[in-house]
Amino acid sequence: MTAASQLTAVIPSFRGAARIGRTLRALAADAPGLPTVLVDDGSDDDTARVGERDGGGLRLEVVRHAANRGRAAARNTGVLAARTEWVLLLDDDMELGEGTVAAHRAAQDAPEGARRAFLGRILLPRDLPPGPFTAFLRREAEDRHRKLAAQREDVPWAHCLTGQLSVRRQALLDCGLFDEALSGYGFEDIEIGIRLRRAGVRLTYLPDARSIHRAYALDLRRLRERTYESGLGALRLAAAHPDDPEVRRFLRLEGMGSIDLRHDSTFLMAMRLLNRLLQRPRVLRGLSGRGGQRLLDGVVAALERFPARRTRHLAYHFVRDVAYYHGIAEARARDRVTPVLPGSVR
Repeated sequence: MTAASQLTAVIPSFRGAARIGRTLRALAADAPGLPTVLVDDGSDDDTARVGERDGGGLRLEVVRHAANRGRAAARNTGVLAARTEWVLLLDDDMELGEGTVAAHRAAQDAPEGARRAFLGRILLPRDLPPGPFTAFLRREAEDRHRKLAAQREDVPWAHCLTGQLSVRRQALLDCGLFDEALSGYGFEDIEIGIRLRRAGVRLTYLPDARSIHRAYALDLRRLRERTYESGLGALRLAAAHPDDPEVRRFLRLEGMGSIDLRHDSTFLMAMRLLNRLLQRPRVLRGLSGRGGQRLLDGVVAALERFPARRTRHLAYHFVRDVAYYHGIAEARARDRVTPVLPGSVR
């Protein structure tokens, strides 16, 4: 086998006709002829047709699900269809930069590469409209980059996002692939990160493997929707690892813990206090209803008119947390997880 045939890109897509062409063209520009599996996860648009049209620079195989089965199942289908030692998992809105595939291959060929998985750097588009919310998103992305760079040789599973991740195919098979019970948005990648870590696969950060995330939550409404969807899956993730207190802490099922006056920043203390408020059912119900959302949106809009960056960012975080805990509460109400775990929002 040639070096180029050792890696297959796996791209799940649902209703991705408006995104997938740009993703495939960028991938082909970076790695011409790369084996690629596009999994059309039951789309009712032209995802497969656009993929076949714009994937000509790749060795593209399109696999279709008759009905939408979720991101975890779509990734599993792609991994099973791949025939190379390594897979590069990509979201359908990831525009790879020059040298990204080469960076993954070089890391895989390093002496310890076989026992590692490689996480690329995800950037925001440069052409986002200027404004306070865009500044917030860019700060969040930069904070994530700094944290990953500081732990680049041994990244915690909590940062395992599969928007751009390469891993040995056999390692995924040995772990049982992605948990298809986590069918909604969020946490299916964190969950596979937990099991990879337990199997001795170390997550490593590749800051030179860059991709632009083009269809992320680029406004507050979409961020709220995505975070709510994550909340719906939080109890499911906790139920998959019931004996791991670190998972519960990560999911903040009992809030963000106690305030430490000696070590916490003012911002963190404020976040802990606000999270404590959201553990109260009446407060959460009030803020997650239409009236509460209008109130929060009004507060955010007022803050966006003033140069109070830290206070404004705290408000964005709080809006996101309201949506997250609302999702958890809704998951309980719908009996999506059995049994219901102690300590979850009531």
